[in-house]
Amino acid sequence: MTRRQGQMRLGAFHYISGNHIAAWRHPDASRDDRLEDFVNFACMAESAKFDAIFLADSVDVRLLHPDGAARKAHTGITPFEPLTLLSALAAVTSHIGLIGTASTTFSDPYNLARQFASLDHIRGGRAGWNLVTSNDPEAALNFGHAGPGGIGHRLIVGTPDCR
Repeated sequence: MTRRQGQMRLGAFHYISGNHIAAWRHPDASRDDRLEDFVNFACMAESAKFDAIFLADSVDVRLLHPDGAARKAHTGITPFEPLTLLSALAAVTSHIGLIGTASTTFSDPYNLARQFASLDHIRGGRAGWNLVTSNDPEAALNFGHAGPGGIGHRLIVGTPDCR
């Protein structure tokens, strides 16, 4: 067996309510609805020599099943949208990479690319975009659409001509 060369890269994933359904009940749990909670997370990860932090996002709100959402610790509503939050974190960190999710289904891809390019430039080349498309009907409702199919699909999948 050959020995692997290089270094391991570490990324910290911020999961809004923790990985345990009752994690929010712990007295030392962060509320995750204040900027300082995210600053603490980013600074801890940077102090621990992580290479990047990742903030997931979703543009849906569980409107179709409010009773079920009311019984969960996390309803899917995130307190901050990622680009604004990552820009704030860029101001208080020095070397950690900043990665966030953004969907091209309900936002123009060019504008999102421009926003992430700006963050990457501000961050000195240490920003990343988790590019997704959204197919959740509940997300479409938040943008005044009956469903994601009604606005057209932005993801074009094709087979390359390899002749």
